[in-house]
Amino acid sequence: SIPSFDWATYSTRSTASFKPLRGAYANGNVFAAGIVKSTIDSDAGPIPEGFELSLTGPYSTSDSSGEFSATVSSDLQSYSAAVGAIENGGGSWGQYDVGVAKIDAVTGEPKAFFVWEGDGYDETSGLAAFGNSIAVSGHFTGNLTAMLSDGTSKTIWNSNVGEGGYALDADQFHPNNRNSHAESGVDDG
Repeated sequence: SIPSFDWATYSTRSTASFKPLRGAYANGNVFAAGIVKSTIDSDAGPIPEGFELSLTGPYSTSDSSGEFSATVSSDLQSYSAAVGAIENGGGSWGQYDVGVAKIDAVTGEPKAFFVWEGDGYDETSGLAAFGNSIAVSGHFTGNLTAMLSDGTSKTIWNSNVGEGGYALDADQFHPNNRNSHAESGVDDG
């Protein structure tokens, strides 16, 4: 049978795709981590101003329209759909970044959405939370940049690409895919 739940929080914009793959709980918050991308192709013309991703909630049986819900929005980097390994659903794996949603576990209200972006494919494979901290693990190609709480940013580079360099698009596969020579591309992040 399907378990009951008190609320749901959704990604509510068609200009972004968020696919949570991991979850964790700490300090009264649920964290959902996964891959996120803007669905706006940067080659298709000017990118509209505003936020691509919005999380809205809670929706519940007593407020199924979300009239009293809250929304947290995030601006995402828009990438060319022609760059990176082609994704079956359209676009490319090179368009994905890492996203983590923070949601109040009791009320279902979205609190924040964190994005780590970089050139190439970025993927979440693990998430742990304790106290006021989270730890995220995964794969990345090229580089990965995180905005820190003090307003600065930190960029880490895949050891196969020199600092300031960019990965070759033809050599960037989804880490679980292989080319005809059984190579997975330049991905050791």
